[in-house]
Parts: sequence; C-alpha cells; structure tokens
Amino acid sequence: MNYLLIATTLVALVAVYLTGQPEEPYSIRGAVAQVSDGETTGNLRLLAHRGDATAQYKLGLRYKDGRGVGVNHEQSAKWFRLAAEQGENEAQNSLAWAYATGKGVSQNYIEAYKWSMLAYNRNVEILLVERHHIVDHMSEDQIAEAERLARVWQPKSAEMASLQLREETKRVAVGEAQKLLGILDYRIGDTEGVAGPRTRAAIKAFQFDDGMATTGEVSRELLARLRNRVQSGRNDPALPVIVRGNYAKAERIDPDVRISGTQAWRKYAVAAAVPDGRPMIAVVIDDVGLDRRRSRRAMALPAPVTIALMAYAADAQGQAAMARRGGHELLVHLPMEAENKNKYPGPNTLRSDLSAAEFARRLEWHLTQFTGFVGVNNHMGSKLTSDPVALAPVMAALKQRGLIFLDSLTSGRAKGVAVARQFGVPSVERSVFLDHDVSTIPVHTALARTEALAQQNGFAIAIGHPRDVTLDALEEWLPDVKKRGFMVVPLTTIVRHVTSDRWTRNQEATRTSR
Repeated sequence: MNYLLIATTLVALVAVYLTGQPEEPYSIRGAVAQVSDGETTGNLRLLAHRGDATAQYKLGLRYKDGRGVGVNHEQSAKWFRLAAEQGENEAQNSLAWAYATGKGVSQNYIEAYKWSMLAYNRNVEILLVERHHIVDHMSEDQIAEAERLARVWQPKSAEMASLQLREETKRVAVGEAQKLLGILDYRIGDTEGVAGPRTRAAIKAFQFDDGMATTGEVSRELLARLRNRVQSGRNDPALPVIVRGNYAKAERIDPDVRISGTQAWRKYAVAAAVPDGRPMIAVVIDDVGLDRRRSRRAMALPAPVTIALMAYAADAQGQAAMARRGGHELLVHLPMEAENKNKYPGPNTLRSDLSAAEFARRLEWHLTQFTGFVGVNNHMGSKLTSDPVALAPVMAALKQRGLIFLDSLTSGRAKGVAVARQFGVPSVERSVFLDHDVSTIPVHTALARTEALAQQNGFAIAIGHPRDVTLDALEEWLPDVKKRGFMVVPLTTIVRHVTSDRWTRNQEATRTSR
C-alpha cells in the first residue's frame, strides 16, 4: 500500500474542504485517473484542480444542477470551459448551451456556435442547443467567424489547464484582497484581480498596520486577517478613517462620508500623484456619449480628465469602458429638471413633480446603465438642485451606493453640496464653466480664470463640453499647464482634499469648544 500517496491525497482533500481549492493545483504526469459518477464533490474538485477534464465537466454539471452544491452557473460555466478547452466533448456541448443562454457567462452566439460545432464534430449524440436556434441570432459574418474559430481551435493539455486554473485562482484571491482592502479604506489599484503597484502598496500598508511581514503578496494568512478585520468591526465608522496609499504617509478623511461596504468612488477612483502643495485642477467634460466623434476626442485627451457620460447614450457601457481605458474617471451625467420648461434635459429626467416611486425608478435607471463611475453631476437641473426636498432621495441613493456628487452650479440658488453633506455624501462644486458662452468669454480666458482660482484656493474644478472649440483649447492647454506648476488631477483627488480639510476643521472646532 502506498502510504505516502494516501497521506498526500488526504492533505489535499483537507485543503479542498477548508478553502474550496487544493493546496496547490497539481500538474499531471501521465494519464489522469478515471472519474466515476459516484465520486464525492470533494474528490471531483481535487481531480478537477489537477486538470482532469472529466472531473471538471462533472463538477460543472453539479454546479449547474445543484447536486451536492448550491446552483452556481458561473462556477458551472467555468468548469465546462476548462474541460471543453481540453477537448471534453460533452463539456463543449454544455459550454455551447451556457453561451447561448447566458447562464454563467455573457451571452455570446459566436462562442455558442463554435463550441456547438466542436461538440457535433466529436459525435455528441444530442446537442443541448440546436445550431439553427443559434444561427437565427447571428449575421453571416458572425457565423463565418465562429466557423473560423472552430477550425483553428486546438485542445489544451491537462498541464496547461491546471496552470490556467492556478492563474484564475490567484486572480480571485487578489480580487478578494482588493475588495476587503477597499472596505478598510486602503487605496487599491484600478484593475480588479491584478496585483499592480497600488494594490501591493495597499497590502504592505495593511501588513505593516497588522504586524505582519510586509511582503506585498496575497496569502491565506493575509486573507484571513483581512476578513477578521472587516468582520470584527475594527474599521469603526465613528472613528476618523485613515486612507493609506503609503503606510509612511496617511491622509485623514471625514468620517461622515464613510458608508458600510465598499465605496464605489474609492474603488473606481483613478490612481493619481499624491498632492504635493501645487495648485490642483480637475477638468470635467459634460454631455459625453451623444456625439460619438467628439466624445472620442474628449476621451483621447491627456489623462486624467473626468468624463460625465449620459446614461442614455448609445452603448453607454462600451463608451464607459473606453473612457476608463484612457485613464479617465467617470461620472453619470444626471438629467435634472430645469427652471426653463422649454429645456429638455433628456429621457428619464428627475423632476420634482414625480411620484416617489417614479422618481426612484428613473434614478435607478440612470445608475445602472454602465459601471465604473465614481459619482454623478447634474445635467441642467437649475430647478431640482435648488429644492432640498427633491434632492434628498438623490443623496440617499448616492450615500447607499458610496458615490460622490459634483454640483454643476446651474443655478445661483443651488443646494446640492449642502444637501449632500447632510447625507454624508462627499461633494464638491464647479468653479468655472469653460464654454458657457464662447462668444463673450473664450475658452482660453476661462482656462486662465481656472488657473487663477486654483492659485487662490489650492484647487479648481472646470467643466467643459465635447465641442471642437473646447477640445482644441484643452489639447493645447493640458500639456502646458503642468509645466506652469499646476497638477491636473482626477475629480476624486479634489474630493479627498476637500473632505480632509473639512475633517481637520471639525477637529479644530471641537478642540476649541472644549
């Protein structure tokens, strides 16, 4: 009897039981073991992590049908894919079904057709989804592309599948660490699941604070301590929050702006240089998304610029992704009721005469058309932003979601920042409109005014629009302004600065009252 093999297997199974994955995804040497239908889920998972395609397929079936585990279509699609890529024909059949139905993956008829072809060519007796049902949703070009992908497809080895799984497991672990670090207000990187410089610095900061060796690496011990820190409530929202990008230097943030859970504005904030005393300028481009050509020009400006995207723009999610790839922060440009009834802010405008249910429905619609945004600013809204009662549900939603509010100041009676602060929503307001009336105030004059206000107050927020005259001026101005001693920063950098100053003032006022 091979006691060493038995002992090794038991250790691996214990690791599976405790963590849901083996201690290490094993490489395969030679043939993989046969998998019977009576295997326990733990054994299946162990063999699946070792690269056994049959085990991966059967584990996917269990997640799909909820046998021995909870129904989880994302997990089922993951295991079907790993097995399918090794040439397991029933897994290819199941993966085609997943792509055709959108179960556990984004619906993709090209992938569905490709995997259906591969399964059919390998003599699968019954296709889970007939190809003519897939073809009904495809163009001729898409069919040709799916057929091409099927022709060039090559199966992966068990060793390669195991290595791929190991990389995916690592990404999941890094993603969980980033989420927990974000809850604890450590600055993390923008790329979820990738341990870039910002994430490694955040990990080192936490390790330093928790008395660990500062390796900057994700480990089981790190995840356990992070989970314990979050669950134990040591990040008490009643205490001042320390936001760490470098554990040797800490920045204080107003505790009133903290909410339970991960704050979206911190999660999606663009990484920027630490303020060093130079005047800061944030440039916001409103009305992005409707004019696609000029919107692309705006997104091509030297980063960081803040893009206020219309939720009702065509392919809003695709445009949002383009902006983030360009290194820009995102806002939802929220249409609000104007004093002038002849002005139409756009579909699903927030109006003060709406019922509470309809107001909430419209707001929810705008906040769910794309992802990756740090907050909202008002599109028009001279009437609504002057009405604290009408603004209240907006701020309650922003508070709940962990978003910021930029008041575009379309009215001299705007109450946006005041109401936002009552709800504990981080908020700032516009300093300058760059192109409100270029016939009387040229864009270059407005930019000079922006610089003067930044010199005077330490920062300024300029709002422009995707117009040729504005974009021409910004393309010339942005590279030069840095040479004149200004910092061009994302909007969230100014939000951090403003809330930090407010916390300091509150502390000083408290000490004085004592």
